Amino acid sequence: MLTDPDYRGNQHDAQKRWRESNKEYWRAYRASHPDYVERNRALQRERNDRRRGSLIAKRDESSIRYSMRSGYYRLIPAGAEAIAKRDEYLVKLDVLPGAYPQNPSFLGDCKEIT
Repeated sequence: MLTDPDYRGNQHDAQKRWRESNKEYWRAYRASHPDYVERNRALQRERNDRRRGSLIAKRDESSIRYSMRSGYYRLIPAGAEAIAKRDEYLVKLDVLPGAYPQNPSFLGDCKEIT
């Protein structure tokens, strides 16, 4: 049954309808089960530590000039409290040399200088 796409679709739809008609369920459950909430938070902290070490986010910038290298990086939007299921993007960053003009507007269109 689990491999049947119709069954899975029906299950998904039924669960979605239940969630929509019971929007306060998890809020009420957490309010009435504080031990569950604390245990879940502790386990999430452990998962975070294993996944990223002790830091979730680096809050300071590098003090070494030009320490960043050109290359491909994962870009994750900051400010979201959720740990799981976050959007991320693969971006290519090119580090420009120090002699690159800081205000190239006097040179014309940026397409002409890149």
